[in-house]
Amino acid sequence: MKFSIERKSLLNILQLLSKAIPTRSTLPIIGCALFTQKNKTLNIRTTDLEISISIDCDVVNFLEGSIAIPLNKLLEITNAMSEEQMDFSISDIGKVSLDCQQGQYTIMGQSHEDFPKEQIIEDGTTFSISGKELIYIINNTTYATSRDDLKPVLQGVLFQIDEKGFVSVATDGHRLVKLEKNDVHTIDYNGSVVVP
Repeated sequence: MKFSIERKSLLNILQLLSKAIPTRSTLPIIGCALFTQKNKTLNIRTTDLEISISIDCDVVNFLEGSIAIPLNKLLEITNAMSEEQMDFSISDIGKVSLDCQQGQYTIMGQSHEDFPKEQIIEDGTTFSISGKELIYIINNTTYATSRDDLKPVLQGVLFQIDEKGFVSVATDGHRLVKLEKNDVHTIDYNGSVVVP
């Protein structure tokens, strides 16, 4: 497997993907980003087994393949570089060689087979909400979510959706916030879900 990508583009993608990497875990593979090269598109995916982020980007000089690369190491290297093209080549044993004008770096990757499979939602129901409304809801509820890993259900926001509108609730066990939006015009969906 090999590919070449601009440093700035890769850095932006890695910074977004790092939001789905847990700070500590008993499973080392989820500290990695899964790089999958098919055709002209490179897909990079991270997960903490609860949320998953997947981003596609265009690359040049590519050969197809897949490898899991430690995200924090790669982010550290990419952050220290100047603006230039980065050339990746991955050996059969998982050794990732990163070449650029500033030098050559080597990172040991892990097998793509060990990386958690992507969750497929079958027969799901879809609803639409504008990004502006969703950002408003998030900004006005997430401050009340719990930061305690021992209370995972309190680390999310309850979204309750019906024909009357959208209600979101968050609590950390000490404070509670409830936000009602009756002017949301989505809605062919009824249901509730806790979103991390």
